[in-house]
Amino acid sequence: LKYVHPDDKARLAQRMAHARQQMDMHAGTQERQFRDNTANARAVVSYQTAAQNFTDDKGWSAADEVARNETRARAQINGWDETTEQLQFQQYRDTGLKARYDAWSVKDPQAALAHYLKNAAQLSPGFQDDVGNKLFLKAKSLLAMEVNANGGVGFAPAQGGAAGAAGAST
Repeated sequence: LKYVHPDDKARLAQRMAHARQQMDMHAGTQERQFRDNTANARAVVSYQTAAQNFTDDKGWSAADEVARNETRARAQINGWDETTEQLQFQQYRDTGLKARYDAWSVKDPQAALAHYLKNAAQLSPGFQDDVGNKLFLKAKSLLAMEVNANGGVGFAPAQGGAAGAAGAST
């Protein structure tokens, strides 16, 4: 740069400073996005893992705490207010509980429904109806057979899925 005119050196230095500033801003944005994506992934994966171990309430509580902490981290990263933070946490929880009850209902729909009935308040209202209805539909035949087996009056579908005699007791 010894043969460059002094005015050109000043312009060059200004352009270099501007380029560094742009690189720093880009790096900061990328790092913030990385931290946000990482916190999001941790929250989602904690619930996915807990949903596969659906009867483990301690594991579920741990996943809930991870999601709460990661939501708090995302709120700080993104400058969310408290309401937005709570809405995001509830969205994680709703998705996680839906996955938990879906997995549980495959193995034991009655137990999944019983657990849901005790813990439905953890879900947002829209998810309560959706999850509750699906669980009931999966458990209703088993519940009816149990009522019938205990001398009550219930309904159990006949073989092949056709409706059995309603009101018949065994």
